[in-house]
Amino acid sequence: MITKRKHLVPIFEYPVTIIIFDDWEDLKGYITEDIYNEPSRGVTIDCNDHCVVCCTPKYSSSIVHEAGHIKNLIWKYIGYTPMRDNDEVDQYLHTYIYEQIIKSLNKHLV
Repeated sequence: MITKRKHLVPIFEYPVTIIIFDDWEDLKGYITEDIYNEPSRGVTIDCNDHCVVCCTPKYSSSIVHEAGHIKNLIWKYIGYTPMRDNDEVDQYLHTYIYEQIIKSLNKHLV
């Protein structure tokens, strides 16, 4: 089963498509064949001006992992270089993205 949700990250106006899947095979037709042919616990696909993230409730740690990829794609999209000694904005964005994925995951589980 698939749950799909489109989300626009505020302030940065960055579109993210969140796909929650039960089994990797559920993603056939939702992601490109080359990515589909490399099964994983989750994946974030960079589409230059937006991204697609696919996560499963089976591996909750993958949600944190994929949220980090999305955060980095947003920084790339807006041309921002994170500051090593002042990473509060980095962590707030990472947390926000994680929470959005969790919202989709919770709807999937209902």
